[in-house]
Order: sequence, then C-alpha cells, then structure tokens
Amino acid sequence: YVSICPPAPLEFLGDLALRHRARLLSRSNRLCEQGLTAVKEFCARQEDWIAWAEPLGSSTCFLRLRHGASAERFCREIAEDVETRLMLLPGPLFEAGDSHLRFGFGRANTADLLVRLEDHIARHGPPSSS
Repeated sequence: YVSICPPAPLEFLGDLALRHRARLLSRSNRLCEQGLTAVKEFCARQEDWIAWAEPLGSSTCFLRLRHGASAERFCREIAEDVETRLMLLPGPLFEAGDSHLRFGFGRANTADLLVRLEDHIARHGPPSSS
C-alpha cells in the first residue's frame, strides 16, 4: 500500500526512524544474528526429523519436515497445545509444499520459542507421516 499523502504523524515518525537508522538496524541485525544462531543449533539437535537451508538474507526460513510428515498437521497440533503456546505457519500458505513450515527468527525471544518447540517434541514426539 502506497500513499502520496500520508498523515503528518507518520511522516514525522518516518523521518525520525531515518535519522536513527544505524541504531535501529544495529538492533535488528543483532536480533537476527542471535536468532539465526539459535535456529542453527536447534536444527543440529533435531536433524533426525528436520532439515533446512540457511537463508541468504532474511529473518525467516523454511524448515523441512523429514519422513513425509505433514506441516499442516504439525502446525495445527502445535497451535492446539496450550503448554507450547506457539504458532507456526505451514508451507502450503506460501506455496512451499506440505513438508515445509515457515519460522521467523528476528525476535529477541527466538531461543525461548525453540525451547518450547523442543519441549513439545519431548512430550509428543517429532512429527511423523502417520
């Protein structure tokens, strides 16, 4: 959505953000680097049921479920688990196929989210094709 006449408060905030872009980008880059490290470590620990390709310049990645597991079924299971309290998005929402799920790692709590996902796996087992 593009507007040729944004409200004055938005113009002010945009100008303010541009004046402080180095600081804002530094924070975002730090969060992404920390999150990427957490995802790498998670995938290494869970390599028997998950695969991935490190993104080249994004704060999101696709995790591929091995062994024919359904990402839609797994994401629904995660969403319904009141102890896990996570929301993952299945690949079909992004035309990526049902063996993929999208995971964002540009947040300060990425490592904590992955611990919750691992806790879910410890309680229920990894996703499977059945």
